[in-house]
Amino acid sequence: MKSIIRVEHPFDNKGIWRAKDEDGEYRIDSLSTYNNFSNRHSKFQPPQSDMGISRCPIQNEEFCAFKSIDSLQIWITPSELKEVVSMGFKVLLLDVSECVEGEYQILYRKDKVIQTKDISNLFI
Repeated sequence: MKSIIRVEHPFDNKGIWRAKDEDGEYRIDSLSTYNNFSNRHSKFQPPQSDMGISRCPIQNEEFCAFKSIDSLQIWITPSELKEVVSMGFKVLLLDVSECVEGEYQILYRKDKVIQTKDISNLFI
């Protein structure tokens, strides 16, 4: 078992980069620091080229997560995380029975989740 961190929106259970609102607009686009956030994020390897994962295509049933709270805070600053939570995203602590661990991130399948705990309040 491994504990991982996932940020997703309950409206569609999609992660930061894929969650859309009722109008089909990407939610993250309204982040006040979107340009800085996007530029920083682009410096990390995508799952396809992340050492330890390094395969393409990523399967449709696989989702990205952070390896730890520390890695989450490397990708998302505390102020951005607070804003993302205020936008309705949830920070979830997931216990999974299996996952693929890369250098920067985790890939997991939702059918491998053993337990989920909402820890969003730690970041507001």
